[in-house]
Amino acid sequence: MDEKRTGEKWGWIGGWIGSILWMPILGIVILIQKGPQWHSYLTFFFSIAALAAIYYFAPWRHPHVRMWRLMLPLYILLICGVIAVILAYEGLKTKEIVPLLPVMLPMLLPFFIAGKRKWQDGQQTKKN
Repeated sequence: MDEKRTGEKWGWIGGWIGSILWMPILGIVILIQKGPQWHSYLTFFFSIAALAAIYYFAPWRHPHVRMWRLMLPLYILLICGVIAVILAYEGLKTKEIVPLLPVMLPMLLPFFIAGKRKWQDGQQTKKN
């Protein structure tokens, strides 16, 4: 039985795009506030790389691979974007950034909750 599972596909695409949407926006803000700096260029690079990774590591393209392996490159790009933005604003020297870091830990929940699942696990078996 061939299922399209479009809701899950849109969830993957929309969820990851929503999670990286802040990167190019903050890249523009850094560019306007501080002028051309490598921090802003890095955020643009990580945004484009993440968009390509969302497409390439889509679970329906790799149905036999566990989700944690598909999410890992996306999380790495996301964390690299966070680091680039933190460095743009004088790193951890600013005392406003440090209390925000533990608040960001819940963003890793999908990695642990759905990590063992594979795309093929959601396929319905054909019953005769």
